[in-house]
Amino acid sequence: MHKIITPDQLQQSDILLKWITADSALMSKGIGLGQHSHLWFHTGHSAAHFRQHYGLDPTQFSHAALAMGPNEIMEFDEGSGIWDIMTFNGAGVVTDVSANDASRKGIKYLVIRCNNRELARRTWKKAVSIKSFWQTSRTASYGIRKLLNSAIFHKRGQTINDEKIRREMGKLKGEQNSWWRTNRANFFCSQFVTFVYLWAAHDMGKIDESLGSIKWVLGVDQARISPAELAARLVSNGRSNFEIVGELAP
Repeated sequence: MHKIITPDQLQQSDILLKWITADSALMSKGIGLGQHSHLWFHTGHSAAHFRQHYGLDPTQFSHAALAMGPNEIMEFDEGSGIWDIMTFNGAGVVTDVSANDASRKGIKYLVIRCNNRELARRTWKKAVSIKSFWQTSRTASYGIRKLLNSAIFHKRGQTINDEKIRREMGKLKGEQNSWWRTNRANFFCSQFVTFVYLWAAHDMGKIDESLGSIKWVLGVDQARISPAELAARLVSNGRSNFEIVGELAP
């Protein structure tokens, strides 16, 4: 049983992993089911292994979000309509989780906190930079093409480096906007969370070369990972930087 976290206790850059509940949408349950092979392929361990060693089943999470501070989270790909799913936009949204929103009834998050406060501060600043370039939208779509590439074809995208960061920011600023390219960054949920953390780690490495590769954060240098892999890495590779602080049920 985890400690109960209230929305006003959230801190900047807390990672929120949403549990798949019995009454979750079919899409969420399908994501959870599809993550088993992805977890094994990229970590070499099954969900049973993580349950045994860390008391956590990573495949029970279908979504990830980032806290911007007390009461506020930032997330991508939380749409559920079929049109949202098929448009592949990966839009972002900022939500006040302290509000009495009936649509969030029954939702529960595991809250994982970065205990490296400099990394958390820089990650928050990266999220603010991304937030400043897109318009908040409630018609968020699931970046299903990228999730499928990650979970089925085991593709995790490019290593986070200066070129990759410039390209993503170019999309956000609209510099690559055309009829077939969106000015949104096309993240899916866990990809966004991982991207801002690795971006912050990349910057820290430029200042302190002793940190080495950005793999010191999660054991991976690519952001396109599933919610299950993110959860698994937070409790295994990321133990020196992250800790479970409780459960949020807004």
